[in-house]
Amino acid sequence: MVTATAPVKKAATRVYTVAEVTVATEGGLAVVTAIRLVKAATPAQALKHVVTPRFQVSVAKMDDIIALIEDGAKVEIATTEE
Repeated sequence: MVTATAPVKKAATRVYTVAEVTVATEGGLAVVTAIRLVKAATPAQALKHVVTPRFQVSVAKMDDIIALIEDGAKVEIATTEE
């Protein structure tokens, strides 16, 4: 018995601009320092493509939290709107 399989449909992609923005300390003005064109299925995928080589994310260890807070770091709250 032969079973038919549906053709695999590729996710639609579009080209996104991913801008690197630096906030100047004087007046809090945002300045675009670089723009890249990235073909991706979603804005999140485009952003991940750009930041993955430059950033690493891992669960913070208690010793890291203590040391960073002692050095003046603040805990940032991530929201879904970002």
